[in-house]
Amino acid sequence: VQKLYSRPDWLIILIPLFFYYISRLWLIGIRGELEDDPVLFTLRDKVSHLILGVTLLVMVLASS
Repeated sequence: VQKLYSRPDWLIILIPLFFYYISRLWLIGIRGELEDDPVLFTLRDKVSHLILGVTLLVMVLASS
């Protein structure tokens, strides 16, 4: 990680993001609102797009 990122401490932000995403997907599945494959749901879901965007931003900030 030290070789890939100049500021790897930024990557700690990804842990709550991934936890939120997985918990949200799990909760939607338990409620029976997940009618598609989870990957297809992720490709269509706006909140998943937002999480992906924030993830990419954090990775860029960690590498610069």
